[in-house]
Amino acid sequence: MTKNFKEIGNDVSLEVGGEEYPITNASYTEDADVAETQFNSGLNPSIVVTGVTYSGSFEHSGANTDLEDEFYSAEGSPEISLPQQIDELTIIDSQYEYKFENVIVESRDKDFPADDRTEVTYDFMAESLDKSDRSGESTVGLGRKDTTSAPGFGDSNGDNGE
Repeated sequence: MTKNFKEIGNDVSLEVGGEEYPITNASYTEDADVAETQFNSGLNPSIVVTGVTYSGSFEHSGANTDLEDEFYSAEGSPEISLPQQIDELTIIDSQYEYKFENVIVESRDKDFPADDRTEVTYDFMAESLDKSDRSGESTVGLGRKDTTSAPGFGDSNGDNGE
């Protein structure tokens, strides 16, 4: 697959609970947790990956109460809503599907501009990420192709997912 260095604003959608929702913006971050260890045999520390954190955000224009209901449940009074854990949230663009699993929405931010459309932004955390291109090839976070080894750069063959 060739790289598209001039990639511009793809149409993006969000799939939650089997429903697809149009969104205007999406982003995600794969953040590797690292630790340094140093042995008596050398002066340079070794750096190891101890875990990976996945987070992201997406936004849509206008009101979408159906989407809000997917992420929040009203407990008791309607003024109090608590985030629910979502089994799967998928962001779909023209090239890839980013499937996040065990997702919790951390925050919901709604803007009410006087001269434009309302924008709603959601921030989320997830336990895992499965990225697959539209042809069906899949990788698991940070370019890894195996799903059974401990988090790290590259797969168990040591070829860094290439």
